[in-house]
Amino acid sequence: MVNIEKLRAVMERNGDSITSLAKKMGISRQMLSAKLRKKRDFLIRDIQAIAKVYDLNEPQVTEIFFPNTIPTVVAPNGQRVPVIEMGKPVPDWFLQWLEETEAAEA
Repeated sequence: MVNIEKLRAVMERNGDSITSLAKKMGISRQMLSAKLRKKRDFLIRDIQAIAKVYDLNEPQVTEIFFPNTIPTVVAPNGQRVPVIEMGKPVPDWFLQWLEETEAAEA
């Protein structure tokens, strides 16, 4: 689910209104308004356009458009693995994945 508050904060920092951002994205003001009210979904092309307009990096895009996803890093073997935060319980699915990976490498 999109973090609308963070997106609106980026818009505000850059002096954009719904109308001005919609124009930069190449969509109607009504369409962007519907997306901001969660009546319509943001499409990949919308996310790409916003990232380009505001020069957002990958972590910023993730924070705004994919806030409930688990962050990942590239492991030495080239595989993407989830980042586990210190002090938080390790999910069972991660432990199972880790066991399977270690078994495959043995």
